[in-house]
Amino acid sequence: MARRNEEFGLEMSGVAEAERREVALRFLRLVKLERFSDTYPRELSGRMQQCVVAPPAHGCHYQ
Repeated sequence: MARRNEEFGLEMSGVAEAERREVALRFLRLVKLERFSDTYPRELSGRMQQCVVAPPAHGCHYQ
């Protein structure tokens, strides 16, 4: 799901689950995709997929 995509980088960095979820939803709000948080990336349009695929890199640099 889109939210899990967002959380992956944070999970690999050892961020706690509650904080990962908060950060992922914050990022989805930022790119106006919060309502699609439980949607699989393959079900999104091409532009939406690009927004969802890029954030794992964002998560890896979370401080």
